[in-house]
Amino acid sequence: MSDTQLIQPKKTPLATVIISVLAIAVVAAIWVGYSRTQDRDEKLAGLQATLTQDKAEKTRLQGEVTEAGAKAGALQKQIDEATAGTKEIQTQFELNKAEVTRLQKEVESTKAAGVALQTQLDEAKTGTGDMQKQVEDAKAATARLQTDLDKAKADATNFETQAKQATEKATELEARATKAESDLTLATQKSGKKK
Repeated sequence: MSDTQLIQPKKTPLATVIISVLAIAVVAAIWVGYSRTQDRDEKLAGLQATLTQDKAEKTRLQGEVTEAGAKAGALQKQIDEATAGTKEIQTQFELNKAEVTRLQKEVESTKAAGVALQTQLDEAKTGTGDMQKQVEDAKAATARLQTDLDKAKADATNFETQAKQATEKATELEARATKAESDLTLATQKSGKKK
């Protein structure tokens, strides 16, 4: 009977079980701690990368801010120049406006003068009939005067011819008288010698 008795397993002492459980717990705790540490390292690495990106973005943004400031300064300068130009244009506009007002007054004065001239022209047109008759009378009188002038010129030419002929005849008679006087003197002298 002793040969057929089953060998009963040895009972594990409670301390061994506790130690095993504790060892397993420690390993699990270490594993959990390692996992947490690894997660934390990964998070830290992610945060570090994010921080690096944020710093790069901050640097980029600072560059953009500096550039924007320079552009803003340039724009402010352009605005100041445009404002000065606008003031100059406004001054010129006021001067032009005054000139336009002056020219408008001149135009109105010219229009008034034109109306007055038109009135005078209308009045002149009304008296054109009488003036036309006077012009015709003056033309007729001029024609008569021209005829009289032509006749007077012809008469003057005739008188001039007659005067020339009379002068020539008087010169001839004077020459004859001088010759006769000379002949008479000569004859008288000859007669006195004979006595």
